[in-house]
Amino acid sequence: MGAKNIRKVLYMSSLVVKNHNPRFKNFVQRLEKKGKPPKVVIVAIMRKLMHIFFGILKNNAAFDENLAFSA
Repeated sequence: MGAKNIRKVLYMSSLVVKNHNPRFKNFVQRLEKKGKPPKVVIVAIMRKLMHIFFGILKNNAAFDENLAFSA
C-alpha cells in the first residue's frame, strides 16, 4: 500500500540505516533478538523513519535523537 516511489526510497534508506547507522543499532538488535525475520526488521525501520520524518515536519523542529529513540 502507499506510493510506490516513497516505498522504494524508504526501503533503500532502511537498508542503509540497518547496516551503517549506529543510532538504529539497538533498535535492530532488539528486533533480531525477538526472532524477527530480516524483512520485518526492514519494514520496522521504514515505519520508524516515517514517524521521525512526520514528527520533524509536524513540529517544525530539528531531529532530536533522544526523542526519536526513547522507550
